[in-house]
Amino acid sequence: MNVVEEFLFLREELIEKQTHPRIIIHNDPPPESPGSHNSRLQYDNKLPLQYSPVISLESAREEMQQKLFDHIAGMSGKDIMLLRAQPGVGKTYVGIQTAQRAADAGLKVLWLSARHDLFLDLFRHDCFDSSKWFHFLPIHEQKNEKDPIPTTCLFAPAQKKWMNRGHSSYDLCKNLCALSGHIERCHYRLQKEVKYPIVFAMHELLVTGLSIDGFDVVFIDESPVKVFKNERHIPISGIDTGAIGPTGELMRILTKIAIEIQENKVKRRPSAHWKEGKALFDTIGPILKNVFAQVILNDDYKSYIPDSPVIIDPSEVDKVPYFYIFHFLRIASNEYDFWQKGESSWAHRIRVGNTGIVIFDKHDVWDKLPTKMVIMDATTASERYSHLFNAEVANISRKKTIEIYEPNITRKAIIIQCVSRLYGSGSTITRERDNTPINEDAEYPEDSEERFKNKGTKQGYELVLAAKGYKKKHTGERVGLICNLKTKSLFLDDFNEKDIFHFYGNRGSNEFSDVGALIIAGTPSPSMHEVINTVLSLYPDIEESFFKKDSEGHPLIPFTYRDQYYQLTEKAREALYQKEGKNSAYRQVGGFWNYPIVQSVYRDMREDEMIQAIGRARPLTRPCKIYILSSIPLNILLDGVFNDPDFGQPSCISWQVWDKIADTLELYHVNNQTFGYRELAEKSGKSIDYLRSRNWIKQIQSKQSEYWILRDDPSYPAKRGPQVQLLQPIPNTDLVIM
Repeated sequence: MNVVEEFLFLREELIEKQTHPRIIIHNDPPPESPGSHNSRLQYDNKLPLQYSPVISLESAREEMQQKLFDHIAGMSGKDIMLLRAQPGVGKTYVGIQTAQRAADAGLKVLWLSARHDLFLDLFRHDCFDSSKWFHFLPIHEQKNEKDPIPTTCLFAPAQKKWMNRGHSSYDLCKNLCALSGHIERCHYRLQKEVKYPIVFAMHELLVTGLSIDGFDVVFIDESPVKVFKNERHIPISGIDTGAIGPTGELMRILTKIAIEIQENKVKRRPSAHWKEGKALFDTIGPILKNVFAQVILNDDYKSYIPDSPVIIDPSEVDKVPYFYIFHFLRIASNEYDFWQKGESSWAHRIRVGNTGIVIFDKHDVWDKLPTKMVIMDATTASERYSHLFNAEVANISRKKTIEIYEPNITRKAIIIQCVSRLYGSGSTITRERDNTPINEDAEYPEDSEERFKNKGTKQGYELVLAAKGYKKKHTGERVGLICNLKTKSLFLDDFNEKDIFHFYGNRGSNEFSDVGALIIAGTPSPSMHEVINTVLSLYPDIEESFFKKDSEGHPLIPFTYRDQYYQLTEKAREALYQKEGKNSAYRQVGGFWNYPIVQSVYRDMREDEMIQAIGRARPLTRPCKIYILSSIPLNILLDGVFNDPDFGQPSCISWQVWDKIADTLELYHVNNQTFGYRELAEKSGKSIDYLRSRNWIKQIQSKQSEYWILRDDPSYPAKRGPQVQLLQPIPNTDLVIM
């Protein structure tokens, strides 16, 4: 909305509230989390999830194109076709073909992507017909010769600052380019004259729009959710715009609050970094009453803010005031209702801190976006799109209807998941600022290397050991690893740096399309601030607070635990039944289950990132192995699920201890040497009495009977009971344990 629209919307809303006072309804608080939970796999015989029939990749591509064109032709009866296609299916190829087929039928097509450089990826497809496509460029100044986007605006940096202050882009064009006549020759503005049937542009245009309209269908490649987040920042220097009356007084109060918080931070005083909610409205609430009255009684918006500035040089943009006050008041009016009625907590969408004001809101959808949509996204929840693309029909809000096409395609890769731990970054690394473990009671194995004490906790040590073990299974092959950015340093001694990618940094990458194995080491760890801010922005109708604060004022959403099932292939279910007598596996998993929207957003930011990571190895088209070291159940079929990594260890020996003795066992076998309890005790760190009481030598021989035979140990002559035994290698056998 522009300034006038923002003012009129605010005024209408305030008058409506005055005429029909708002009634605040409280929902019952959700139950608290239980004190303990079961973190091990459990089994039952519940029915599996229903899947579509398994089809070949070739059949899926043919069916996918037909589904898309039927949808565009109106045969689906839905607004949105959500194409849930995993990486490697060829959704981009099919999308190009369908878009061009629609163009041939006389339709005008808009294709929106996450990045401009992805247009080159489309161009490289052999089905791409460049005569039908136009690349709509942004307001941009070419940085250097390597920058693929040419200059489209003489004053692009100034435009960015100008629009960030809340002003119309075209107003700056009139200021700087109208008199010279350049506005008529502007490369960016001239793009509206193009006649190509397909226009390629960025996700941002879903909310900002573009100068070309009249589209019949839009293709959206990958999730565009982040462009709907309107997280607006007003710096301290921009809060007071020189308004008069109560509005000016409000601006001065807000500036004072921000400066005080800034000074407290500089002087390291123990105070909050933000002022929000009741604490904020106890300060600004009294003056807000007068500000709202001023808006209702005075319909001239120019009395609150200066006129749109007139400048003659781009350097003057830095002095231009921010247009934000109507947006601020519209969001503040809802919180004011809670404060006025004596409420102590609610959802906070306005924060004042040491950097200024932050406002959380949702961008509206471009009003000229075509009705028909095709979204090619393998992960984001369908209800998110139904909410984001809601439509106004006859002044009644209507959510978009969605048809989901998710083919169950024959997969060539084998995917195994070990679910004993979450392995989030918070439990695997140390704090950078003081180099102490996040868990102050963390224990380290006696023989752990010093680097883990400096960089990782006990769980970090375990995570590296598990990854090393799986890498050893693929000696001679390239092994890729994807982990949290903060845990990357833990793996540098054992993996090539070029073979390590991190979560949120691998989308669209084909760097792992040649690996023999891919290890997903841990779980993505979005911060609670990021989750909360996303919910506040995307769901402006949520008004009650869905989180508490800890003793330091940090947001705290109660975790609860629910049974969550792992999805298994038919073969994996059969194997599980043979082993456990049950065909389904589940585990209690923590989440924000009492707050479905928060959990849904958390899932999009965490679980779905893991699906993207798995797709980097192109599991549909390549016979590789993928190992997932995380407890989080995913929307993907597994070929096996285990509590702990399986490196061939006997059931009586933990995989961590097996890691200590496995290499020595191989060495003794290669050298045709016997291996007894003395050697076993030395490597395992266990006492000989402990090992003998549990028959470890016999257990190892039973597990590896084709490589070892048992022989009496002459060091232990039998007096009472059975003779102590040791392992003797079987000649001409090649033992590789892990």
